[in-house]
Amino acid sequence: MDVCDMDEHLKAACAAARKAAEYLYRKQGAGKTRYKRGRELVTEADLESQEIIFDELERFGLPFQSEEKNSKLTKGTRWVIDPIDGTEHFVRNAPFYSVSIALVKDDLPVVGAVNVPGLGLEYCAQAGAGAFKNGKPIHVSRVVSLDYASVFIHPYKRFKMAGYEGAFLELSKKIRHPRYFASSEFELAFMAEGAADAVAKSAFRLWDVAAGAVIVTEAGGKTTDFDGRPWNANSNALLASNGRVHSALLALIRRERSKGKKRKS
Repeated sequence: MDVCDMDEHLKAACAAARKAAEYLYRKQGAGKTRYKRGRELVTEADLESQEIIFDELERFGLPFQSEEKNSKLTKGTRWVIDPIDGTEHFVRNAPFYSVSIALVKDDLPVVGAVNVPGLGLEYCAQAGAGAFKNGKPIHVSRVVSLDYASVFIHPYKRFKMAGYEGAFLELSKKIRHPRYFASSEFELAFMAEGAADAVAKSAFRLWDVAAGAVIVTEAGGKTTDFDGRPWNANSNALLASNGRVHSALLALIRRERSKGKKRKS
């Protein structure tokens, strides 16, 4: 995408994500870490990355929503950020972490930037303008059968927690290549460029998926909740796909959930 064609918000989001990513790349594997809420990892770099993003975007006068700031904000136009998505990878000096920034308006992300500094990847999208990786257009895959599909799915405990235990087991059996990067935004962006065919997330926070969701849709993909309703910022599940395997995935999830309800009744 040519810089001249980019909306000012997208330009700023990409620049802020890039600046935070450059900082993280220098700090990767270093610095103090601690756990909060059980086993959730947070580092000094999370907070520094967040401040870099705040400094870059505060000129727009919009509120920020992230894990550390206004986490329960649900209304209004706002920046939704994840300063490090995949902190465990960052701490262990593995490249599968990202910085993500989305602009959410009317419950839908309209701008998304995902930067993966360890791999030198920059994804960006703007509603109605397409999706791009390192400046070049990207498109979802053309796989049409689950028998050949590569799908990112949450770990078993996330599906079980949300009441989709059976769906997880059946997905794991049906799809050819189940994957998990532990960085939802990177998974969604990776899928948007055709490197996978779907992403199924049963429990998440908005900042884990907002930027990736707009990148997927602008790359020609489809996003819904597990009931097939169009996905938005208030949805409690996300099924993102190339569109071609979407119906089959939804049918499988619905079927297994129905079986689960019958067993409980």
